[in-house]
Amino acid sequence: MQLTARHVFEASCDRVFAMVTDPSFLLQACRDLGALSETIRVEPTDVGAITDVEADVEVPGPLATFAGPTSRVVERMEWGPADADGARSARFSIKVVGLPVTVDAVARLAPIPGGCAVDYKGTLAVKVPLIGPVIEKQAAPFVLETLDVQQQTGNAWLASH
Repeated sequence: MQLTARHVFEASCDRVFAMVTDPSFLLQACRDLGALSETIRVEPTDVGAITDVEADVEVPGPLATFAGPTSRVVERMEWGPADADGARSARFSIKVVGLPVTVDAVARLAPIPGGCAVDYKGTLAVKVPLIGPVIEKQAAPFVLETLDVQQQTGNAWLASH
């Protein structure tokens, strides 16, 4: 199943990149999501950064039938170098520990009039014979809600930092 999302921030791409690779911001996003526990690692690279976020989260409604009441979600962003205009891309993945649920996507951070946008485009896959597509349809709103929380956290973060 294809997923797309867009976050728009009233800040420069350099500022948004600094935010999304700041462990304090990632911790706040986990807390705003309602994570029960979290582990955050940020590794600067020669050209960008790698962020790893592992969080135990409550599984929403019908998905709990398949996953149980909580799941460990692992999110990784592998940011590449900035272009001359400050744009950059990341390989973005989400895995649910113990379940055949993955998101494989690209995040593109790019300048827009008045700020910066982060566009996500990728695939949500649930590799369960016969019922995988049904679970994908139930999981997609949860994945998009997670991204929406990051948008809200980001707006608050940029306003206060």
